[in-house]
Amino acid sequence: MEATLRGRRVGSWGDVGALSFYATKNITTGEGGMLVTSKAELAERVEVLRLHGISRDAWKRNGLAGYNTGKR
Repeated sequence: MEATLRGRRVGSWGDVGALSFYATKNITTGEGGMLVTSKAELAERVEVLRLHGISRDAWKRNGLAGYNTGKR
């Protein structure tokens, strides 16, 4: 937590930082991890990749409105 190296926070180098939350780490989520970035476009791309290429909008078709073909 709050780790630094040469005065910079861990995960702040480059475009993306990767953090592991494996069971042997100080903060655990089983086998989880986290990517951090300050670039909005990159963050949006990673969000799509984490869902295997499906955007959040694709999930809306399974909501209360369902898939609408225009026919009843």
